[in-house]
Amino acid sequence: VTISELDWEHSRGEIQAWVAPAMRGRGYARAALRIAARWAFDGWGVARLAALVEPDNLAMHRAATAAGFRHEGTFKAYRPAGRSGKDERRVDLDVLSLLPADLEDGGGQA
Repeated sequence: VTISELDWEHSRGEIQAWVAPAMRGRGYARAALRIAARWAFDGWGVARLAALVEPDNLAMHRAATAAGFRHEGTFKAYRPAGRSGKDERRVDLDVLSLLPADLEDGGGQA
Protein backbone atom coordinates (compact mmCIF):
# COMPACT_ATOMS: atom_id res chain seq x y z
CA VAL A 1 0.00 0.00 0.00
CA THR A 2 1.22 3.47 -0.87
CA ILE A 3 -0.22 6.78 0.27
CA SER A 4 0.99 9.57 -1.98
CA GLU A 5 0.10 12.97 -3.37
CA LEU A 6 -0.42 14.18 0.18
CA ASP A 7 -1.89 17.66 0.24
CA TRP A 8 -1.53 18.87 3.81
CA GLU A 9 -3.29 22.18 3.14
CA HIS A 10 -6.46 20.37 2.06
CA SER A 11 -5.91 17.27 4.23
CA ARG A 12 -6.13 14.67 1.48
CA GLY A 13 -4.08 12.05 -0.31
CA GLU A 14 -4.16 9.19 -2.78
CA ILE A 15 -3.89 5.52 -1.88
CA GLN A 16 -2.86 2.52 -3.96
CA ALA A 17 -2.51 -1.18 -3.26
CA TRP A 18 -0.71 -3.96 -5.07
CA VAL A 19 -0.85 -7.65 -4.21
CA ALA A 20 1.40 -10.34 -5.67
CA PRO A 21 -0.53 -12.41 -8.23
CA ALA A 22 -0.25 -15.63 -6.20
CA MET A 23 -1.85 -13.92 -3.18
CA ARG A 24 -4.75 -12.16 -4.90
CA GLY A 25 -8.38 -12.90 -4.13
CA ARG A 26 -7.81 -13.46 -0.41
CA GLY A 27 -8.90 -10.07 0.93
CA TYR A 28 -5.39 -8.76 1.57
CA ALA A 29 -5.85 -5.60 -0.51
CA ARG A 30 -9.13 -4.76 1.25
CA ALA A 31 -7.59 -5.27 4.68
CA ALA A 32 -4.42 -3.34 3.80
CA LEU A 33 -6.42 -0.42 2.39
CA ARG A 34 -8.47 -0.18 5.58
CA ILE A 35 -5.45 -0.43 7.88
CA ALA A 36 -3.50 2.20 5.93
CA ALA A 37 -6.54 4.48 5.73
CA ARG A 38 -7.11 4.25 9.49
CA TRP A 39 -3.45 5.12 10.03
CA ALA A 40 -3.68 8.13 7.67
CA PHE A 41 -6.90 9.37 9.28
CA ASP A 42 -5.90 8.84 12.92
CA GLY A 43 -2.14 9.32 12.73
CA TRP A 44 -1.81 12.07 10.16
CA GLY A 45 -5.18 13.76 10.41
CA VAL A 46 -5.95 13.22 6.73
CA ALA A 47 -9.63 13.93 6.04
CA ARG A 48 -9.99 12.22 2.65
CA LEU A 49 -8.29 9.48 0.64
CA ALA A 50 -8.85 8.76 -3.02
CA ALA A 51 -8.03 5.61 -4.95
CA LEU A 52 -7.52 6.39 -8.64
CA VAL A 53 -8.20 3.15 -10.48
CA GLU A 54 -8.19 2.26 -14.17
CA PRO A 55 -11.78 1.37 -15.14
CA ASP A 56 -10.82 -2.16 -16.25
CA ASN A 57 -9.00 -2.98 -12.99
CA LEU A 58 -11.94 -4.88 -11.54
CA ALA A 59 -9.93 -6.48 -8.74
CA MET A 60 -8.91 -3.09 -7.33
CA HIS A 61 -12.46 -1.80 -7.73
CA ARG A 62 -13.73 -4.78 -5.70
CA ALA A 63 -11.05 -4.39 -3.02
CA ALA A 64 -11.58 -0.63 -2.64
CA THR A 65 -15.37 -0.98 -2.54
CA ALA A 66 -15.11 -3.79 0.02
CA ALA A 67 -12.84 -1.52 2.10
CA GLY A 68 -15.55 1.16 2.14
CA PHE A 69 -14.44 3.39 -0.74
CA ARG A 70 -17.25 4.93 -2.79
CA HIS A 71 -17.17 5.53 -6.52
CA GLU A 72 -17.42 9.25 -7.26
CA GLY A 73 -16.83 9.41 -10.99
CA THR A 74 -14.21 9.18 -13.71
CA PHE A 75 -11.36 11.51 -14.58
CA LYS A 76 -11.23 11.39 -18.39
CA ALA A 77 -7.77 11.22 -20.02
CA TYR A 78 -6.26 11.87 -16.58
CA ARG A 79 -2.67 10.78 -17.17
CA PRO A 80 -0.36 9.40 -19.86
CA ALA A 81 -0.75 5.67 -20.50
CA GLY A 82 2.97 4.87 -20.44
CA ARG A 83 5.56 5.63 -17.79
CA SER A 84 8.18 6.68 -20.34
CA GLY A 85 6.31 9.75 -21.53
CA LYS A 86 6.68 8.59 -25.14
CA ASP A 87 3.19 7.10 -25.28
CA GLU A 88 0.77 9.82 -26.40
CA ARG A 89 -2.33 7.94 -25.25
CA ARG A 90 -3.98 8.98 -22.02
CA VAL A 91 -5.98 6.80 -19.63
CA ASP A 92 -9.18 7.41 -17.73
CA LEU A 93 -9.15 6.83 -13.97
CA ASP A 94 -12.13 6.09 -11.77
CA VAL A 95 -12.17 7.99 -8.48
CA LEU A 96 -13.11 6.06 -5.36
CA SER A 97 -13.01 8.01 -2.10
CA LEU A 98 -12.94 7.20 1.58
CA LEU A 99 -13.67 9.51 4.51
CA PRO A 100 -13.11 8.65 8.17
CA ALA A 101 -16.86 8.19 8.69
CA ASP A 102 -16.90 5.59 5.90
CA LEU A 103 -14.69 3.33 8.02
CA GLU A 104 -17.12 3.74 10.91
CA ASP A 105 -20.00 2.76 8.61
CA GLY A 106 -18.50 -0.74 8.57
CA GLY A 107 -17.43 -0.82 4.92
CA GLY A 108 -15.35 -3.94 4.51
CA GLN A 109 -14.64 -4.65 8.20
CA ALA A 110 -10.88 -5.26 8.43
